[in-house]
Amino acid sequence: ERANDALVNPANERLAGTRFSAEECWRLLYGDPIKGRWDEKFLTFPFQTIDGLVTEFGGEELRRVLEAQHVDAHGVRCATGSAVVTRSYGELSEMYPHIIHAVPPFYSALELGAWARISIS
Repeated sequence: ERANDALVNPANERLAGTRFSAEECWRLLYGDPIKGRWDEKFLTFPFQTIDGLVTEFGGEELRRVLEAQHVDAHGVRCATGSAVVTRSYGELSEMYPHIIHAVPPFYSALELGAWARISIS
């Protein structure tokens, strides 16, 4: 018997797994990059995120299901603040019958003090 009904996956609007290049991360965090200020520390690898791991362990079937979702002119399959529910595939199906692909806002990092103020209020 499974202990979980669903896995909540913090996805991106494209429902494409973690595929941010350094340029995409910079643009999402800071707007258009200033020439010469690119930093590889913004590169996000799939194994570093839940979304990347869900994409990997969900396999080709999950990728096909997500790619079949309606896409708008901007490449958005699921808008920020929305969610898409799919069956689980691949290795994920052993633990979770469903995956909730929820798209959170993309925030730049806050200082520790800022997080403390937010969590206290």
